[in-house]
Amino acid sequence: MGRPVKFDKEKALDAAMDLFWEHGFEAATISDLSDAMGITRSSFYNSFESREKLFEDVLNHYSNAAPDNFLNFIKPGDPVLPAIKKLFDDISTVRTGAPTARGCLLINCLGELSDSTKELSLVRIKFDAKLKRFEELLEQAKQQHELPKDFDSGTAARELLTFLVGINMTSKVIRDEETLSNLSHSFLKTHGLLAQPTSLET
Repeated sequence: MGRPVKFDKEKALDAAMDLFWEHGFEAATISDLSDAMGITRSSFYNSFESREKLFEDVLNHYSNAAPDNFLNFIKPGDPVLPAIKKLFDDISTVRTGAPTARGCLLINCLGELSDSTKELSLVRIKFDAKLKRFEELLEQAKQQHELPKDFDSGTAARELLTFLVGINMTSKVIRDEETLSNLSHSFLKTHGLLAQPTSLET
């Protein structure tokens, strides 16, 4: 009996991610995914179990490299408002610097997946985590006197998440980094969240 075929799982996930990103979950068949990842169908099932489980792995893989992932590593005492400004500046850079205007994988999935499916539930979990993290950071900013004591962190967190969705979608039609960055700065300034440049941006 021959040995199992070995392959680079990270590269395979990158290939699957690109396919989901380009065609969506529903249109990506197991044959398409296996071909893109350079593995056989048997290796696909042995390694990833199912298309649905692969999609979950891809979402985690994508989230770990997404522009907002660094927010998870902000510690108590670290400045919050400069980090939020950096997030939207990074999004402007990453989205307009991509060779194709494909936006954010997670946000694209919101528009593609049917309601009440497991896959949409996985996406919602990711967005719930983003919302929770925004609220935690804004509460931290209040404690660190970056924001007023009466600042409504819950409402502002939802506004940030809504704008995050919007700017990623906008990046698919507005391909100019400076324009997107200016839109972000205007939003943050209007909501009292715009910080002055710091070492985070260098």
